[in-house]
Amino acid sequence: MINRRSALLASIAASTGSLSSKVFASPDYPNRPVRVLIGFPTGQATDVLTRAVASRLSTLYGQQFFIENRPGAAGIIATEMATKVEPDGYTLLGSSSGPLAVNPSLYAKLPYDVARDFVVVAGIAVVPYAVVVNPASP
Repeated sequence: MINRRSALLASIAASTGSLSSKVFASPDYPNRPVRVLIGFPTGQATDVLTRAVASRLSTLYGQQFFIENRPGAAGIIATEMATKVEPDGYTLLGSSSGPLAVNPSLYAKLPYDVARDFVVVAGIAVVPYAVVVNPASP
């Protein structure tokens, strides 16, 4: 299992706000379409939020930011895929905290290391969840 320090680092990496990047500082970025990987199915909260952001970025930058859903394995498939692409800024990962902060504490072996393989570009949203029960339940 993962130790507490690694879990904390993963949590910090997943929740940190904007960080600088040479690619995003480039005056001609983007000069071609940008792929945004999502590790969840179409219509899920991460997908909906990322599509809204991608649409706005497409308008702002005059280049298409297109979504590629790679659902499965609690987001691990898309997250691993993001580690294997050319690090040129033209493939981004839209993710919830699950693959970046939760999975490292649940799985002893992951095909990625959040602290080593990723830099957070921006935090987008906080999506609250609730546990509910039928009011007639005891």
